[in-house]
This record gives sequence, C-alpha cells and structure tokens, in this order.
Amino acid sequence: MRRYEKHGYNGHPLYAVWTAMRSRCHNANFHQYSDYGGRGIQVCPEWDASARVFIDWCLSHGWERGLTLDRRENSGNYSPDNCRFLTRHQQNHNRRRMSRMPRKSPFPMGVCPREGKYFQALICENGKQRSLGYFKTPEMASDIYQQARRKTLH
Repeated sequence: MRRYEKHGYNGHPLYAVWTAMRSRCHNANFHQYSDYGGRGIQVCPEWDASARVFIDWCLSHGWERGLTLDRRENSGNYSPDNCRFLTRHQQNHNRRRMSRMPRKSPFPMGVCPREGKYFQALICENGKQRSLGYFKTPEMASDIYQQARRKTLH
C-alpha cells in the first residue's frame, strides 16, 4: 500500500482541497504562496498531519459538492474554529482588496452612469450581471446595490 492511499480518500474531492491548502501554506514555489504562507497563514497541526482528520471534519461540518473551504477571518489560519463552507459566489465577497489595482470609476461599486443623467445599480450573481434599476443619483443606486449585496451574503 502506498503512503498516500493509507487514509482511503485518494481521489476524493476533499483530498485535492487538503493538498492545495497545504501547498498554499508550505510550498514557497506554489503560485499562491505569497497570499497564504508568505503572509504567515498556517494549517492547524491536526489537519496538516492527516488528510483523514481534515476530510472527516469537512464531512461532519456541512461540506457538499459545489461548496468551497473558506476562512472566516481572512488573515487567520486554516483551523476548525476559523473555517466554514461557502458557495464560490459567497466566497468572492470575502476577498482582500488589492491595493495594487485602484478602481478607475469615480462611482461607487455596483453603480454605472447611463445616458439621460440616470445611474444604474448592477449586481453580479452566479457569474451573471443583473440590473437592480435606474436611479436619479449615484447614492440612491449605491444604496440599492449595498442592500442587494447584503442579501446575497446571507
């Protein structure tokens, strides 16, 4: 029996999650290392040492196909008290803002100017943009966008 087959989860989707999580935190050659291990994010010792322990925790804490592992505190470690499962859409709202890429629009997030001095509120859901309506001011459009964004996060 090979070492990586001892846990019986070889080929399970969560085994790939476990190996990627460990690579992000330990392998300086991994393409995302600077965002994880390079920032000091670690895997708790129990999960780091055993794919079986990690996968058993996932299966008993709500994992199902289509959900992704998320850290509640973005600068916290991978551990049972800091992890949960979210859809990819929910997780996209839990990202660090990249200061390297300043927004070019003078309007708030989710607001686009339209001809006729109106402002459209837009939100992205499941990879598709949806209009929330047209408003007379960018502040009104932004308020509607923020309300819709809060609803999609819960």
